[in-house]
Amino acid sequence: MKWVAVGAALALFGRCEKSDPEAVPSAHPAPSAAPRADVRTPSLDLVSMLPGCDVEHEGLFLDVGTPAVESRRDHSAGPFRDTPVYERASATFARVHSRRLAYDFALTAPLKRASVTLRAVGVVSRQVSVYLDDRRVGLLGLSREEPTIVATEPLEELRPGPHVVTLRFGGGAQGADDPYAEVDWIRIGPPTQTPRSYAPPTLRDVVTDVVLDGEPRRSIVLRGPGAVRCPLRVSVGMHLDASVGFWGSGSGTATISVIEDGEAPSIVAEKQLVGGTGGRWERVSVDLEKFAGRVVGLELSSSAASGGGRVAFGEPRVAGPRGDVPAPPAKVVVLVVGSGLDRRLIPPWGRAADLPTISKLARDGVAFDRYRTPTTVAASVMASLLTGLPPRSHGLEDPFTRLPEDVRLVSERAAEVTAHAAFFTAVPSTFPPFGFDRGWDRFEAFSPVRDVAATEPYAQGVAWLKDQLATSRDGKLLLVVHARGGHPPWDVTRDEVSQLPPEEYSGPIEPRAGAIVLANLRAVRGADTRLSGDDWRRLHALEGAALRKEDGALRRVIEVLEKEGLYDKSLVVFMGDVATGDPPGIPFGPAPPLREDNLLAPLIVKFPGGALAGTSSSVMATTTDVAVTVFHALGLDDQGATGSDLFQLAKNGVPLDGHAVMATLGVRYSTRWGPWLLSGEFGRRPTLCLVDVDPSCVTDAYAQSPFSAAALWRRTYEIESAARAARDRSREAARADLDPDTQAALRVYGY
Repeated sequence: MKWVAVGAALALFGRCEKSDPEAVPSAHPAPSAAPRADVRTPSLDLVSMLPGCDVEHEGLFLDVGTPAVESRRDHSAGPFRDTPVYERASATFARVHSRRLAYDFALTAPLKRASVTLRAVGVVSRQVSVYLDDRRVGLLGLSREEPTIVATEPLEELRPGPHVVTLRFGGGAQGADDPYAEVDWIRIGPPTQTPRSYAPPTLRDVVTDVVLDGEPRRSIVLRGPGAVRCPLRVSVGMHLDASVGFWGSGSGTATISVIEDGEAPSIVAEKQLVGGTGGRWERVSVDLEKFAGRVVGLELSSSAASGGGRVAFGEPRVAGPRGDVPAPPAKVVVLVVGSGLDRRLIPPWGRAADLPTISKLARDGVAFDRYRTPTTVAASVMASLLTGLPPRSHGLEDPFTRLPEDVRLVSERAAEVTAHAAFFTAVPSTFPPFGFDRGWDRFEAFSPVRDVAATEPYAQGVAWLKDQLATSRDGKLLLVVHARGGHPPWDVTRDEVSQLPPEEYSGPIEPRAGAIVLANLRAVRGADTRLSGDDWRRLHALEGAALRKEDGALRRVIEVLEKEGLYDKSLVVFMGDVATGDPPGIPFGPAPPLREDNLLAPLIVKFPGGALAGTSSSVMATTTDVAVTVFHALGLDDQGATGSDLFQLAKNGVPLDGHAVMATLGVRYSTRWGPWLLSGEFGRRPTLCLVDVDPSCVTDAYAQSPFSAAALWRRTYEIESAARAARDRSREAARADLDPDTQAALRVYGY
């Protein structure tokens, strides 16, 4: 069968700008843990990556009878039930139950005399209309007796850019199980004189064990002219290692190139090979350093071959310069999550003098400049933090659903490592009706309706730490505080408000009912509901005043750890759930749009032992990375979590898989991969922008950068498919059953 074990290969790949700062580890030297003697060089096997690569032989080849091709279907994440796959005469076919079947593809160079060739058999349909983009290029007859190869007349030229090939089937009424046709493969390329003799580059044909001079290698083998092109985010120190040889009689040329949008292919290695009895392997090692930080296509090609043999690339893999170094162990883990934080108010991005405790954490830890939340729903972010799962997997995806019972929180796993855990929250979206109260040694919620200080979760956290340490020092401790942060209602007195800018302010923003006022403004449609400049100045002043109080409360948590001699042995994380957002939007909504100003939140991590102290990291990071870091600090395994340890990201830089991060909100998504941002709605053409050049994404680069657009969509599809598959194993989230007190708290919170 073709493209077997696709799911496993995608899972392996998923785990594992010119001068993009993200490609470089922390710029400042810092003390670190000593490396293990058994650290291995990380690598990615290109054979396992093949389902996410383009395969060419006399044009682009689409293996319709495999799951791998589903990533090309109308920018949709499926599931695709209209094309079940079955095996027929040692080949796999898709049984097409829809009249229309369309696949996206991208060209980085013009294709002269483009023709569409397919192998299919008709069932209900006797003919199929073939379209390239919106232009019909042929009406082809289909045999009902056996699969046949048919081809359209060629076009003069197909220009570089994104394209769509569409099959539209004719025919009468279907039976319940009757497909219109069964399709094996599609080829888009120059016409051939004998299309019936075309040898499709299926997985069985492309991947095989090759023995040269008595040495076996698992290989990618290509007839000439043929190529395999894999999207890759190049990291610092990355290199390609492979053996090349000619399998069979004759000779050929093995070429390794790097493909980029708008650039001529860069040939990085080329070997003239001879087969037959003297055939042998030749080692090739290619340094990819100069492409670091960029999304490129790594292309292995057979540019010329004679004598009936094929060019073989034996055991090709990309490798990095260093392996994982274990993070220092932690005795105590403290997670402080502030709601609605504006990163510009938080050191080191904001004034250090305003928040001395957070400034201390920044000096003692690592500031992650590109931390990005996986959604804009605060409860969903917290669910990802406490489970290690993205929103699609844990199922809590909107502000009014409850976390499913069979999704395990870290608190429910704490007993595995003899850890004690407590959670104190002042944010209504993590109150008991939303499912966050499970498994904790102590859980307490503090409603904004009650007459208690916004800093009470910190005070209770201090008391719990003292009690635990006074009782026993055995086992580990996990303290989680979900604080109001910069979110209204703001705990600021009338006298304090009178001292805040702007002077003589008479607008609607006030401490107690601030969230309600903003919610009312968001509810107004068809009117100018923008906040004025004075409104924003007052809002930021109230945020700052509230944060100064929380900074003082956080100081008391740190003091307990210092007094007990545990600060140096603690993992302390300060982070935001969802960012405030920028004008002209109304801030603090329950589910704001997936814009970068809503997704980029503060994250500071103080590792035990002073590791990496005083540094910053420009590697993209997300909430599941924080979760994995907490699991490791507690001695828990990942158990299905999708993130990377933040210590490894801060120390080693971008991992080999490029570490794409994706955010979702309903049917919308937003994926960052290096300098690129792809965003849109599933089932529709997305937009693409180069964030470092165009931070506001004013210009859509989708048509001008077809390879990058296709590469980011493929990563988006892989991440989304893996997350949906994980959710299928869990019960769907249900609406939260809100008691009157929680309803009142949500109203005061602006929900």
